Amino acid sequence: MASGRCLIGQGVTSNVVSPGAIRVPAVEAYLTAASKHFGWGESWEEIERGACRDMTPNDIGRLRPDEIAGAVGYLVSPYADYVSGAMLHVDGGLNRSIP
Repeated sequence: MASGRCLIGQGVTSNVVSPGAIRVPAVEAYLTAASKHFGWGESWEEIERGACRDMTPNDIGRLRPDEIAGAVGYLVSPYADYVSGAMLHVDGGLNRSIP
């Protein structure tokens, strides 16, 4: 049987973590260069705050990869044993549904 149903009862779940913009070297370099155009400042804190306001708006105001890792850690932990078929948006509210 080639379907996923053969894994029922085996403790396997299927979930997706959907990250927003995060600080990785390429994004940091891009935003640092963009900072000169937008006038965000020179420190990463100023650049991140400006980028979250002007380019990748999110309610939390930061781009931290460890928060993506935290979501993955949750999904592989026993606390998420009953979570299956979910898409977990970890984006500070960037992709929230608008009523």
